[in-house]
Order: sequence, then structure tokens, then C-alpha cells
Amino acid sequence: MRKALLTGAIFILFLLFVPKTNSVLAVTVTINNYPSSVDESGEFGVNVNLVCSGCSDSYIRGIFYPSGSSYFGYTQDNNGNWSNETGANCTTFFKIAQSELQSGSWSGTLKFKPDKENSNYNGPGEYLFKVGRYSYTSSCGSSPTWSSETIIAISGPTHTPTQAPTSSPTNSPTPSKTPTPTKTPTPTKTPTPTKSTTPTPTDKIAQASISPSGTKSKNQGILGIFTNKNESEDSPKNTKLASINFTNWIGVISILLGIVFIGLCVIVVFWPKIKTLLKTNGDNNNQ
Repeated sequence: MRKALLTGAIFILFLLFVPKTNSVLAVTVTINNYPSSVDESGEFGVNVNLVCSGCSDSYIRGIFYPSGSSYFGYTQDNNGNWSNETGANCTTFFKIAQSELQSGSWSGTLKFKPDKENSNYNGPGEYLFKVGRYSYTSSCGSSPTWSSETIIAISGPTHTPTQAPTSSPTNSPTPSKTPTPTKTPTPTKTPTPTKSTTPTPTDKIAQASISPSGTKSKNQGILGIFTNKNESEDSPKNTKLASINFTNWIGVISILLGIVFIGLCVIVVFWPKIKTLLKTNGDNNNQ
């Protein structure tokens, strides 16, 4: 009895789980007619074959990767737009509706291209490439079905890493010694020359006037003192008067010399007549 119950339970479990297992195993993705190399900015086509008996809508994505799961790349959707989203946004990829499956399979050419701006792209070189199928019910499935991976070389300019400029240590400027201000010598006051008093002719006359006894008279000494005092007080005036007197004397002498010269000229001019006149007078006196 127990054996019969155990056999029946196994049969029921077989009926429940075997169809699902067959459904999972029935999904396959294959690719062909792919290029061996592509430009990092170029797009390319790949023939994709999907076999999925009883599948719902499918979303197809193509990716490059150097290793592991560092995926990058663009997939063109049904409207010609490019998507580089992650698998969590699988509805942005190329959609194969359940109604498009014929006898549980679909075949067509899809377009892909590298994503050279992605951080997982290490520049030109060989990368692994594969195509996956995502399912969607309430969200994108976390376990896509992948095709076999192949190697595609990505060409393009070599990206030379820019070396960060090494900053040279800046020499700290040596502080300049502040020059000590030179003490400006105080100018020595030039002594004002004392004006010397020149003895006037009056002083000399006073000194030269000596009494017969050989001593200077009292009045003369007083006169000299008085004269010196006046001179010290009015020396500019006396100098001016002396200059005027000297000029007057020169004028007088010049006038006298002119008169003498004119007289001599008159005598020279009229001398023959005077001589004749004198001779005539002499002859008359002799008669």
C-alpha cells in the first residue's frame, strides 16, 4: 500500500515539473554571420536565431565584454533607436513578440555597435561578444539566455593615457635684507660774513692832520670818530655821492679839453691871416 502511494506521488510530481523543465531547456539563442572586426564607432549586423516553444515576448540584447560581466555595447531597437541600458531595462532592446514566433522560432538580422564611451571599454583590441534573450512579465528576468560567445576585434585610434603634469617644487624666495636707511647729515650753517668797513677819504684826512707837536688834535680825532659813524650809517649814500662827483669832474675836464682843442683849431686855421696882419702892422710901425 505504501509503495503504491509513493509511486502515485512521484507520477504527480513528474506531471507538474517535467513540462516546465522542457520549456526552459527549449529556449536557445544562436548567432552567425558576424564580422571578425569592427570600428569602435561603426555598427554591424548579426544574424540571430531564437528557438522558444511557448515563450512570451522576448527582448534581444548584444554585448561586448573583456571578461566576466563587464558588459558594454549598443543594441538597435525596433524603431531604429540605440540603447546601452543594463538588463534591468530590457524593454529598451529589440522586441520579438510571442505572436512573431513561427513554430516556436524566429530568425532575423539585428544591429549592434560598441560603446566607446563606456568605462568597461579599454580601447582597441579583442573582446568577447554574445547575444542574450530577456523575458518580461512584471519585470525583466534576471537570468537571460545567452548565445555562445565569439571574439570580435574592435579597431580605432590608440588611446594614450595623458600623463598628469608633475609639478616642480617651487623654491621659496629668500627674504631680502631690508636696507638700513642712511642718516642724512645735517647741513652745517655757513657763517654770515661780517661786512668790513672801508675807511673813507675823510678818515684818512683826519688821520693825516697832525698838529705841529706831532699829535692828533682833539677836534680832528672827534671829527674822525664822527665821520666814521656817519660813514657806517650812510655808506651807500656816500658811495653814490662820490660816484656822482667823480662823473661831474670828468665832464668838466672834457669840456675844458674841448675848448682848448677848438681854440687850437681856430689858431691853426686863422694863423696865416693873423701872421699877415701882424706883419702888416709891423711894416706900418716901421714907416
